[in-house]
Amino acid sequence: MVRKVHREAGSCPLRRAAVTVPPLRLRDQPVNLTASANRTAVHLQERVYPPVMFDPDSPLANPAFRRIWLAGVCGGIVRWLEIVVVGIYVFDITGSAFLASVIAMLRILPFAPAGPILAMAADRFGVRRTYLILVQMMIGLTLLQAVLAALGWLQVWHLAIGALAAGIYWAAELPLRRSLLGSVVPPSQIVAAMAIDTTSNNITKMLGPLMGGLVLQWTGLAGAFIFSTVMHVVTLRLVMQIDERKRAVPRRSGFLRNLREGIALARTNRMALLAISMSLVFNLFGFPGASMIPVVGDQQLQLSAAMVGLLTAAEGIGATLGSLVIVRYGHRIRFHGRFFAIGCIIFMLMMALFSVAPNATLAWTALLISGLGIACFTSMQATLVLIGAPEFARSRLMGLLSISIGSGPLGFLLLGWTADRVGASTALQLMVVEGLIAWSIVAWRMRDVLTKPTPDNR
Repeated sequence: MVRKVHREAGSCPLRRAAVTVPPLRLRDQPVNLTASANRTAVHLQERVYPPVMFDPDSPLANPAFRRIWLAGVCGGIVRWLEIVVVGIYVFDITGSAFLASVIAMLRILPFAPAGPILAMAADRFGVRRTYLILVQMMIGLTLLQAVLAALGWLQVWHLAIGALAAGIYWAAELPLRRSLLGSVVPPSQIVAAMAIDTTSNNITKMLGPLMGGLVLQWTGLAGAFIFSTVMHVVTLRLVMQIDERKRAVPRRSGFLRNLREGIALARTNRMALLAISMSLVFNLFGFPGASMIPVVGDQQLQLSAAMVGLLTAAEGIGATLGSLVIVRYGHRIRFHGRFFAIGCIIFMLMMALFSVAPNATLAWTALLISGLGIACFTSMQATLVLIGAPEFARSRLMGLLSISIGSGPLGFLLLGWTADRVGASTALQLMVVEGLIAWSIVAWRMRDVLTKPTPDNR
C-alpha cells in the first residue's frame, strides 16, 4: 500500500514536468535561429503595434472584404491622380484645352460598352480571374508609359490609348470588384459594405488630385506612372489573396445573348430594375449638373478662383459626411429603394436651388446637401442589385447598371449644348425640370419597390 502511494505521488510531478520541459533535441541537430528570430520579432511587433480589432458586425472584420476594399482604394487614387497628371501634361505640350478634355472623356466612354462585356467575361472565366487579367494589363500599360516618359518618347496618342484602357479598368468596378464585395459579406452587411466603399471613393476623389500634383511636381510624368504601377502591383497582390467562392459551370454565351439575358433578369427583378432605371435618370439629368458649378460660380456669383474651388468641394464634403453616417446607421434602413430614390431627387432639387442662389453661402449650402443626396444614391446603387438578385445573376445585372452609368456623357453634351444657348443657370434649371419628369415616371412605375420594405430574407 505504501509502495502504491509512492508510485502515484511520484507520477504526478513527472506529468507536470512534461508540460514545461522543452522538447529534446538531438546533439547534432542545428538550432533553427531563423524561426526563433521570427517568433521573437512577431512577439515584439505585437507588443509595440497591437493588432487592429474591428467590430465583429462590421464588414471590416472580414479579411476578404478588406482586401477587395483596399484594391478599390488603390484604383481610386490612381484614377484621380492620372486624370490630373495627364490633363496638365497634355495641356502643357499642346496648349489645347480641347485635347485635354478629350483625353479625360476617353476614360468615361468605355464605361457603357465595357460593362456587359466584362460581365460576360466574368460569367465565363470567373470574377476574380477576369479582374486579375485587367490589373495585370494596367501594370504593363503604366510601366510602358513610365518608360516612354522617362525616354522622352511619350506622345499624346499614347496617352489616349492609356486613357481608353483606364476607362475599361474603371468599368470593371461594378460587374467585377463590387460583385466580389457583395459575395464575401453576408446580406445584412451589404449596405454598410457599400457605404464604406462609397466613403473611400469620395476620399480618393480628394486625395488623388492632391497626390497627382505633388508627384508630378517632384518626380515628373515618369514618376507619376511609376507610382501608378506600384499601386496596381499592390492591387494585384490583394486580389490574388482572395479565394473566390465555388461558382457554377462557365457559361459560354455571346455578347448579345448575354445582354438579352441580363435584360430578362432585370425585368423579373424589381429592385435591380429600379437601380438601373433610376441610375439612367440620374446620369442623364442629375450628375452632369456638377460640370456647371465652376461656370455658375464664376459668371453668376462672381467668385474668385479659390472660392470656386471651395464651392466645388462642398459636394464632396457632403457626400463623405453622408457616407460616414450610412456606415454607422445603414443597418437600420428598411426601405432601400425609397432611400435610393430620395437621394436622387435631393440632388436634383439642390442643383436647382444652386442655379438660382443669390449668394455664395446659399450656393455652398445647396451643394453640401446635394452631396448628402449623392451619398444616399451611390451607397444604394449597387446595394439594390446585390441584395435583390441571386449571386449567379449579379455580374450581368451589374453590366446593365454600367450601361446606365455610362450614359453620363450624353447628359454632359446635352447640358453643355443648352448652356451655350441659354446660359449655365437656365440650362441647369431646364435639366432639373426634365429630370423631375423622368424621376416621377420611374417612381410611379416602380412604386411597389418604393412603398414596401426590403424583404428580410434577402
